[in-house]
Amino acid sequence: MGLLFPPLQKLTGPHLGVLWDRWKSDFTQFGEAPPLSPTIELKQGSASPSIQLSISNLPPLPRTWYLSKDGQKLIQVQRDRYVYNWRKADAQTVYPQYHATFVQFMQRLVEFRGFLAEYELGSAEAIQYELIYVDHIAADASEAAVSPTQLARRVFPDVAFRAPGRGRMVDPEGFEHRLIFGLPEELGRAHIRIQSAIRAESGQPLIIMESVARGFGKAAGDEAMKEWFAMAHESLISVFLGLTSHEVQKQWWGRA
Repeated sequence: MGLLFPPLQKLTGPHLGVLWDRWKSDFTQFGEAPPLSPTIELKQGSASPSIQLSISNLPPLPRTWYLSKDGQKLIQVQRDRYVYNWRKADAQTVYPQYHATFVQFMQRLVEFRGFLAEYELGSAEAIQYELIYVDHIAADASEAAVSPTQLARRVFPDVAFRAPGRGRMVDPEGFEHRLIFGLPEELGRAHIRIQSAIRAESGQPLIIMESVARGFGKAAGDEAMKEWFAMAHESLISVFLGLTSHEVQKQWWGRA
């Protein structure tokens, strides 16, 4: 989950090193990556989100990341973005509840804003919110011979390519589906991408489902932001349940 805000022109690399000093006890690893381009969600009725390009006399500032010792918590900061991620470090890791993750997101955001105020670097006042889930859905270890398309028929029966009924057509070797949903009250959109993959180490078929909600709340301020993220979270869950089969929900996620 993250915020997009107007670029902090005074923010520099040395500042981000000072910020790491404050977070180092919990986020022991530090690194840099190319900055993410800002994608602004247009109002509903428009065809697609727009990519905003800005011109500045300042040298580009990398996206800086701070990773916790267990590899599960990741904060990313750049001139126009603050992002807090949770990552599944291994097969035994249990996904935390949404509310617990949001509390940590807000805690670090308050600290980041306090840091900006202390050094007079500007304010990270959001112009857009973003919530992202990435799910890796794999076949059982005993199903290495199952193709990604066959797995998709079980998991996503309404969007998967149906079994060929005639002619010489065979299952596609791979696939990528994209769907766009409007969020309630025209507060943004949900973008869903479902694509096939193969685990390199095991050869097992894999489906990657990326769910992205972008938009803004009914008003500015942290309370409206909290409401937007809760709405976006519920909306992405609703889309996930609407796309996946009940059999798979029951078998893999224990839903009745």
